[in-house]
Amino acid sequence: MKKTLILLFALTLVLGTQEIVRADSFTGSIIGGVGTLVGTDGWSDAQLGWTVNNTSNPGFWTYEYDFVVYKHDQLKELSHIIFEVSPSFGPADLNRILTTPSFELRSDTTPPKTTWGPSDSGNPSMPGSIPGLKFGAPTPTGDGSYFLYEIKIVTTRGPMWGDFYAKDGTSTGVDVVAWNKQFLFGTNAVIDNGNAGGWVLVPDTATVPEPGILILLGIAMSAIGAASWKISKF
Repeated sequence: MKKTLILLFALTLVLGTQEIVRADSFTGSIIGGVGTLVGTDGWSDAQLGWTVNNTSNPGFWTYEYDFVVYKHDQLKELSHIIFEVSPSFGPADLNRILTTPSFELRSDTTPPKTTWGPSDSGNPSMPGSIPGLKFGAPTPTGDGSYFLYEIKIVTTRGPMWGDFYAKDGTSTGVDVVAWNKQFLFGTNAVIDNGNAGGWVLVPDTATVPEPGILILLGIAMSAIGAASWKISKF
């Protein structure tokens, strides 16, 4: 009886602490004109901001992106935007797409086309090919001097540093496009606030227990072992 109670107590300790240990929230942005976002024509000062957390929808990761473009001689709108995902990302990993635009996924789990790239007619000047989620433009908000486009995704996948690409049409013969400075470059930077020098937080692998949880589990198992040894002596 004592052994059972100790086991239940230990498991309660681990499970009850799990959400606290695993609760994460990250914010960041990349901005044209300061070296983290590359934009052409009227998008030279475009901005992409994000909030990524696993607290808004427990058991899932929520990705909220805000893409902002400003008016110069004219206000260019958004045609589509692509966010990189892990090659193993599949339709089952999407819990909800909390936005109005349509989307299309290309990854190793959705053949025959597994990436978006410059060979696609709608992605001029794209620096390279990536697996990703492509969204049509949601209805923007703004005051006439800018447009704000909001994309929100809920998925089982935790974050990684990755790439994005956005496009409108052309202006005086120049393609209006934008992407992150470090497009196609890899990084070992830890997942954190900011942009790690020119990346975006995007969905990667399935969420796994944090190291703190494993440590707690080890402590709990040690306590159970010790208790079992003491009980066996009586």
